[in-house]
Amino acid sequence: IGGVTNSGIKGDYEIEILNVGLEEVDSSISPELTIYLDTMKAPFDSFGIVSGSLDIFTPGSSDIFHTKLDFEKERSIRICIDDTDLVAESDEMNNCYETIIPAS
Repeated sequence: IGGVTNSGIKGDYEIEILNVGLEEVDSSISPELTIYLDTMKAPFDSFGIVSGSLDIFTPGSSDIFHTKLDFEKERSIRICIDDTDLVAESDEMNNCYETIIPAS
């Protein structure tokens, strides 16, 4: 995960997914994007992801997802790609990104 940044619009965030590997990923494998709020797994579709395709099979490729994260209080968010380890990697420790989303 490259990071989670506010786009400059209240509650609008971008999630960047990167392939920093050196080899092509088998496109028949579908890595899952998982989002945790305050350590609880949250349904992916509850975030209103409006763009992004997880088309990150080529080394050096990336994709950006846009979502609304509009909370009444500060929340911890952890975003993981392939946390079930479907894709064999030399570094399984760089699949998650955690940050604090401030109250809107």
